[in-house]
Amino acid sequence: EKNTFLVKVDSLMVNNPDSALLLLKGQNMDNAEVAEKAKYALLLTQAEDKNYILHTSDSLINIAVCYYDSIQDTDLSAKSHYYLGRVYQDLQNEAAAVREFLVSLPFAEKSGNKDLLCLLYGNLGQIYYQQDMLNKADSLFVLSSDIAVQKNDSFNLSLLTSTSSFSTSKKVLTTILSGKV
Repeated sequence: EKNTFLVKVDSLMVNNPDSALLLLKGQNMDNAEVAEKAKYALLLTQAEDKNYILHTSDSLINIAVCYYDSIQDTDLSAKSHYYLGRVYQDLQNEAAAVREFLVSLPFAEKSGNKDLLCLLYGNLGQIYYQQDMLNKADSLFVLSSDIAVQKNDSFNLSLLTSTSSFSTSKKVLTTILSGKV
């Protein structure tokens, strides 16, 4: 019963993260199995992130990280570590955020999750940019924008133009203006 509920919530996440968040907030997971608690923890953290709710603790997402790492689920470990990195970004712990993004990266590459790779490259690039590591940031922004172009993802392209350095912004704008998006 709870598993079906979590599958439904997961299907809402891309286009209706506000609805997903509302459903998750009303759910009691006290008597759920460990796998369901881990899925719930990941989905709730993801829904809060997609609704721009500032994370204040890593306790919830660590349930998912520990569980998916223990069962060696490549795709969900990638997602869990990414969202743990997002939590650390909100907590202004850039070193921990970078660490988690770098843990997530090989899992995302192995699972072929282009959406997650786009987010990882963009967030890592943003941190490097803020640390004035412009060459590293630029190369990551290029990787992120290449995926966004392949996916016809104008939202991520617009984010990249507003946060990336000059050379990457010029490339992204050229791509947008050429009509490839």
